[in-house]
Amino acid sequence: MASDDPSARILQSATRHFAEYGFDDASVRDIAGEAGVNAALINYYFRSKADLYREVVIHSVRRLAESRVEMLDRLEREAGDKPIPVEVLLAATAGPVFAESREPGTDRRAYIRFLSRLFTDPGPETIAVVFGGPKELRERVFEILCRTLPHIPRRELAWRYLFLSGSVHFT
Repeated sequence: MASDDPSARILQSATRHFAEYGFDDASVRDIAGEAGVNAALINYYFRSKADLYREVVIHSVRRLAESRVEMLDRLEREAGDKPIPVEVLLAATAGPVFAESREPGTDRRAYIRFLSRLFTDPGPETIAVVFGGPKELRERVFEILCRTLPHIPRRELAWRYLFLSGSVHFT
């Protein structure tokens, strides 16, 4: 691990362990060992395994949400009054997962696996953080879809968007 910051090393290690083993089976001792710190330091920085997990979730989701908002801002600015093509909108919402995974210091495989695990094997804080946080973002994407596809009834489009979201998160 490249970072001199113990809390950053702990977060990187925790992301890998929670991605690989899930919340229940990830070991604080193993996380600490990989991060090159004493297990007590995890409690110093994060207080508990659940709080460490929550911080990994928040960090991962926040990065994605910020990237998606920036992308949507740019697309809406560029489109003006014109609709944003569906393919461009979907690429804008999916693209940040891959862009964020390429950030320096990011273990790409672990990052993507962790995001996938959030939806298939949620830990104690996943529901509140993931499904409670980016609601505005989901609503914004849906409203853009409604403007782009005005010929499709909102109710039908809502179902399509729900199925699309599920297929992205659960595959």
